[in-house]
Amino acid sequence: MRFTRVRINNFRILEDLDVDLNQSLVFLNGNNGHGKTSFQSAVSWCLYGENQLPQLDDINVGLVSQRQVEENPGKGIFPLSVEIDIDFVEQEQKVNLKREVQWNVEKERAVPGSEKFVVRVSSTDKSSSTQVIDPGDAWVDKWLPIRFKNFFLFDGEQMSEFFDSATRLAVKDAVNEIAQVDLFLELKRRYADLAAGYETARSKLGSSGAQNAHSKWQSQLKLLELVREELVSELDAVRQKETELNNVVKALKNVEGAKVIIENIRRAEGERASKKNEKASAQRRYEDALLEKAQFIQLTQVFEGVGKTVDRAKAEGWYPIPFDIKAMEDLLSDGKCICGVNLQEDKGAHNHLTEEIKKRRQAGDLGKILQDIFGQVQITTAKFSIESEGVEAASAALDNAERNVDLVEENLRGLRLQVKELLAGNTIEEAEELANREEKLSRELDTHRDQVIHLRDNEIPRIEKTAEKAEKEYNKLTKKDVESEVLNLKREIAESLSKSSEQVYEQAVERVRKALENSISEKFNKIIRGDEFVTKIDDNFAVQTLAQDGKTAALSSGQNMLKGYVLTIAMREVVGLYFPLLVDTPLGRLSEEFRDELGELLTEFVAAIDDSMDSQIVFLMHDGEYTPYTQDRFVGLKPKELYFQWAVPKKQSVVGEGINPEWFKYSAWKDRKAGKI
Repeated sequence: MRFTRVRINNFRILEDLDVDLNQSLVFLNGNNGHGKTSFQSAVSWCLYGENQLPQLDDINVGLVSQRQVEENPGKGIFPLSVEIDIDFVEQEQKVNLKREVQWNVEKERAVPGSEKFVVRVSSTDKSSSTQVIDPGDAWVDKWLPIRFKNFFLFDGEQMSEFFDSATRLAVKDAVNEIAQVDLFLELKRRYADLAAGYETARSKLGSSGAQNAHSKWQSQLKLLELVREELVSELDAVRQKETELNNVVKALKNVEGAKVIIENIRRAEGERASKKNEKASAQRRYEDALLEKAQFIQLTQVFEGVGKTVDRAKAEGWYPIPFDIKAMEDLLSDGKCICGVNLQEDKGAHNHLTEEIKKRRQAGDLGKILQDIFGQVQITTAKFSIESEGVEAASAALDNAERNVDLVEENLRGLRLQVKELLAGNTIEEAEELANREEKLSRELDTHRDQVIHLRDNEIPRIEKTAEKAEKEYNKLTKKDVESEVLNLKREIAESLSKSSEQVYEQAVERVRKALENSISEKFNKIIRGDEFVTKIDDNFAVQTLAQDGKTAALSSGQNMLKGYVLTIAMREVVGLYFPLLVDTPLGRLSEEFRDELGELLTEFVAAIDDSMDSQIVFLMHDGEYTPYTQDRFVGLKPKELYFQWAVPKKQSVVGEGINPEWFKYSAWKDRKAGKI
């Protein structure tokens, strides 16, 4: 079955829409609020008419076009309709469904008129005339019953809670009806009714006491059947509560773990503040050291000139030598040096000293000033050497402080990611409410377990004994003649046939159940990769996922979501479920890894679609789901890409083909356009 075309008129923000869906894989994309959910709701309303028609003040969440009401504030009549074309390959039929209603706009409210729903069915080979079914609810009840809605029309965000009691019943119904094993169940019921009729006729042959005994016996059997059904219901409730409790306990462990990590985050944030202060101090010291170094670098040009002048003064003899002239003159006058040389007798030394005193006088004040300046230059140069070492030390300290800050930041990012994964999108306050939930679930689970024990060990054995006693009493009072014996023989034969039909039914159901278990286990483990889970479907069609130790596995919301997809696909392959798959927000809470795996799963499923099972997948995705990476995952399937876009100022959504041009202005689509992805 494939939805080939959907036409929508005045439904919420979808005023005039004609969408071609005639492909195995269709992506209808759009930003939030641009019409995706309205589109799915329109399809649901056309099939089931389940939405309540709103008053005018509920217009934003109702059915009718807001713009139409605003532009007709007084009186006006306009139609609301949704029309779906279906290619029903399995039945070799073309089907058209149309639900419509006329709206009357009065002063303060929009009032719906009578609703009309018509289904038109024609043969694909046009060998017969078109069959008009008015109203069309009978056709929908037969081929798209609302109890199967969760298998083809749902919100991906709710997939993590897909396996509730309603789904269990839907699986059971699908196995019975679509796999056609209910034929044997119907035979069982017919033979059972026939046996009961024979026994009733037999009781009437006896006295009034026999009839009363028969009535008592039958009432006990009916009561026994009801109590057994109650036991099944209680066992189902126990399994459901156990699963919920396991998930809550796991979440509580995550909360406790998250609390510890949050304390570590707080300490890390304090450490980060400290390290940032250290980094800021190191930065200031480094900048001060650089400034001093820069000032010296500016002086080096002057220092170079001073050095050259000193060399010139030395060469020309006007750079003063480092001794005191008066002391030298006194030395010459005295004639004796402390070193033992007699300057009066050593003419060479006397003449050399006389010449040096002469040069010292010739140097004059300029030479003295030059000598003083050069001395300061030498002192400053020595100081710069020390300052350079300070700059290098400050630079090393700054590098170390920056590394420390980076390490703390990296630690914080890791800690925050751990908390996010543990809390699964909840706040600590919301998560702490799980403690109350755990206590409540524990009480409820104990109550159901106590009731199971009471019914199994007390009520059922008691009623069985009462029924057995009533049967014996009835047999004592029953007339023993030929007619009675013939009726009894017919009853026994009918009961035997009823039990045989039940056994065939159970065997058929068992084969389907095992096939579903194997298909789900295989596909689910292929997606998860790393953990080996076993899927079990019990007699009441509760779908359970068990860990290797045989205990119920506590799956994450993302894993439960994938499990839901696996079930819907397995139902199509094993049971022959022919419905399309139309999902709003299909990727929901899935991580990138799980999105890749879901892409592989759906790719295999779509690739396996043949002419005899012309199924279809329609995904309604926002810009956070349908990215260039999502596009790449499905590119091999050549999906049909459409997008919703808000039309201003008409206050309505329109559909375009391809990718919304606005998306290429930001995020990953901008990189895709630039060739970076």
